[in-house]
Amino acid sequence: MAIVQTGSVLQFPALGSGNTGTVSTTITVPADAELVVATWSGFSTTANFFSTGGMTFTKGGVDTAMTNVSGGDSNTGAWMAAMFYLVLPDTGSNKTLKWDWLGTAAASDGNSLCSVTFWKGIDTASPVRNSQGTQASGLPYTTATITAASGDLIIAWTGFTNVASSEATIDTWSNLTLLSQITFSGGVDGAWATGSPSGNTTVAASTGTNVADGGIIAAAFKASTVAFVSPTFTDWHDGYYDLELVSY
Repeated sequence: MAIVQTGSVLQFPALGSGNTGTVSTTITVPADAELVVATWSGFSTTANFFSTGGMTFTKGGVDTAMTNVSGGDSNTGAWMAAMFYLVLPDTGSNKTLKWDWLGTAAASDGNSLCSVTFWKGIDTASPVRNSQGTQASGLPYTTATITAASGDLIIAWTGFTNVASSEATIDTWSNLTLLSQITFSGGVDGAWATGSPSGNTTVAASTGTNVADGGIIAAAFKASTVAFVSPTFTDWHDGYYDLELVSY
């Protein structure tokens, strides 16, 4: 089964610099979603400020910790990107996404945004094969080699600032295809991309317009391994198998 997006890309701008907070309490999760991925674009002078903290999403009716994908916020000399995921979230309306970053201090820049996507066809028992992240003072943002296999889907997120008070865009990618360009908010921006690897690979946000410093995080998600179970004929009736007696 292939991994595919379900639902639309959600964007939540102007979330401020608070160490803790709520992105939204009214998120609608598609009925067939098996994975929620939440991303962040922001900045702190503390290394790993976002990834060492955490995000929660509604599962089983309660706020449940998401798994972080590290690598996009270790360099305090560049804008930061963060990614978190959770398998089998609750579906339906009025689901909640919250954050709680490292320590108690606020982020160093009040400009921030969050974006959320939903996916299906995931190996929910072991969803991620490998991930990589990096930051740079300008494009390209290129990851180290990601361990991946045919059938995986690489989901990538870039968080960055722009060089003008206008929209910034990632125009070309390496081993990725644009999924969604996020609308800038207060100088902070971001973009989603996906890729279908045939094996181990690097990925990159290669060129762009008005893009300054930033980071990229990419994870190779594994597809569901649910296999077809062939029928077993259990009885012979008058020279043919009785379909009413076929078991699965």
